[in-house]
Amino acid sequence: IVSSPNGSQERIYTIRIKRELPTPIFSFDAAVFGRPKTFVRRPGLYLSQGPDSEEANKIREMKQMGDDAFFLLSRFENQSLSSFDVDLEKDDSWSFYSGYLERASAIGIADGVGGWKDVGVDSGDYSKHFMFVTKEAMTLEEANSALTPVKAMCFAQATTKKPGTTTATVLSLNKTSTLLSAANLGDSGFLVLRNGREIARSRPQTYEFNMPYQLGNQDFEEYCNAAEDADVYSVPVREGDVIVAATDGVFDNMSEGKVTKLVTKCIDEGRELKEVARALVDEAFRMSLKPNARTPWSRSMTKETLPRWKRALGCKLRGGKRDDITAVVAVVRGDYNF
Repeated sequence: IVSSPNGSQERIYTIRIKRELPTPIFSFDAAVFGRPKTFVRRPGLYLSQGPDSEEANKIREMKQMGDDAFFLLSRFENQSLSSFDVDLEKDDSWSFYSGYLERASAIGIADGVGGWKDVGVDSGDYSKHFMFVTKEAMTLEEANSALTPVKAMCFAQATTKKPGTTTATVLSLNKTSTLLSAANLGDSGFLVLRNGREIARSRPQTYEFNMPYQLGNQDFEEYCNAAEDADVYSVPVREGDVIVAATDGVFDNMSEGKVTKLVTKCIDEGRELKEVARALVDEAFRMSLKPNARTPWSRSMTKETLPRWKRALGCKLRGGKRDDITAVVAVVRGDYNF
């Protein structure tokens, strides 16, 4: 109560209105880039007529997508992208494929096991169909929520009636709790980065050197792994966190620290996600072609194949690993007006 100049009293009220912000819907923008393995490890090494011959050109021009596969899914926008939706392109005679999806809710990558080629089976056929069916399964609901990655993988394993086996990594984001759910089987994998630092990562599953866990249809391969054998992860994430999912073609040629440094540098420079994914794959591709590079693959080869006495003398193997290389780079986003 206050007094006015004329002696009257006035009553003043202060009203505070509390406005609650709407809960944001979380998703991630995601870009994929991949380079299939070529048949030339180093220029001219396995070519009878040289790297500039018609033989070499035919090899480079082969429209082969490789053994890797992927999917990007947005349940919010009812949009998706998979290996069946992209075309093989070329730059400097090397093949690549790429894609981008905004507001994705789930992503997946897979690497078909190359040994099936020895019995006349396209090693990439199973991985691509497995990813496609997993993507479709992620649109299904159970108790009013999307299937978890491991349940979607179980569905895909049961319904993909093709010969072949594959590794697989599938991730999905809860739209309101920012909880990243992931399932990883084999030696593909993922990293979660925050402010340039790794806060979570998957661990490769292998029986021994260069023998990863692999799943397939048990009608064709009795002794393959089951999707339930996948490691399951739950990672709380924030807006702006970066997710990198990649096949072993990346992690065999680049350390996790180098992946983190390169991706963070590209994002800090303001590059588009498509450019970031491409830069990562191109660097792994470049390392795979270097005969004297020190890579995770060469270090593993040194440890697993060289006799102990040679290692004691300081002998080390060098070089990258030629392989199909695929990576998905995604950034968590929050939308208040979704």
